[in-house]
Amino acid sequence: MHKYPERISYHFGWGLKSLDPDESVAEFSPAGEPLGLAGRDNIVVTADLVVGADGLHSKTRAELERNIFSFKTTLKVVPAGRHIKLRVPVDVVGEQVDEKGNVHGPSMLVVARNAKLMWGVPNRDGTMGLTIQGIRGSTAADVSLEMQESFPELSDFFGADGDASARLAVSPERFQGTVTATSYNYKQTVLLGDAAHSLLNVTHLGAGLALEDCLVLDRLLQSSLENQDHSIVECIAIALSNFSNERVPEMVAAAQLCTDVSRTNMFQVELQRAILRVVTRFLPRIQHWQKAANTQVVSVQQLVKWRSREILIVRIALVFAFVLLLLRAIRLVRLALRVVLPLANFLPN
Repeated sequence: MHKYPERISYHFGWGLKSLDPDESVAEFSPAGEPLGLAGRDNIVVTADLVVGADGLHSKTRAELERNIFSFKTTLKVVPAGRHIKLRVPVDVVGEQVDEKGNVHGPSMLVVARNAKLMWGVPNRDGTMGLTIQGIRGSTAADVSLEMQESFPELSDFFGADGDASARLAVSPERFQGTVTATSYNYKQTVLLGDAAHSLLNVTHLGAGLALEDCLVLDRLLQSSLENQDHSIVECIAIALSNFSNERVPEMVAAAQLCTDVSRTNMFQVELQRAILRVVTRFLPRIQHWQKAANTQVVSVQQLVKWRSREILIVRIALVFAFVLLLLRAIRLVRLALRVVLPLANFLPN
């Protein structure tokens, strides 16, 4: 606004009515008002660049899909159970939360047990705000029983007559939306954030991915506009095409990571952590993928590779431990036979 006061203006209280992506012409109408009221005419804007960052139920995305036959997206609404926020000391939920600060904000805790999910974010006062999903009980007593079965470390906070159990029992059903698209751009129109990609955010990546969209788009636009061999429109189209090529694989990896994490039960998580603690004593360069995600700026595709590597290391360690136990068992059997067979000679025929 300060740099280009004559070329940039803000219009609040208006919503996108229609979009012609081939000509980059957008028509806006007063938001929340029937057409013809308030005496305001629609605003028609012809732009070099159209950015749709209008969330999960994106009008920009809908207009692209309506006008462009090859532009396909999917929007799924998934039941997310009932949620409650509870403040409990961090030490109650063990070592899943990193002690060190992380570059993306608070660390994310994810626990999956018995088709239920619990995730939380630590607070500065040493407590943790928890969100619990998948509880089906309709009374405080039923909720308390489910919590004791799935999350026994929180049973003290969910007594049969407790306030938390009563609140969770009457908490309404919630839903989460996921969005996937084969491309995030068409000519001079581009989608950012939840308008382009939305996932079941159990890895604390959602907001960060939207911010990364902005940074990547800014970098690609600057790089393309420095090329004097093309017009502005062509430069923008090239930058947006590169944006899709770079971001779509990242979002596919992020969706897969969220799906895999949500299906991992707590026994597997604790077993992997215990094995990795031993391995990292001998190979300190190996770092847990979630700790790396918290403390470094790294691509999601790299996180997926690190997580796959960790799973492979854990499996190799388990096979090695099984082989050692098997060899130990064979040795014990041999020793037992050495003792038993001589004694057999003294038995009566």
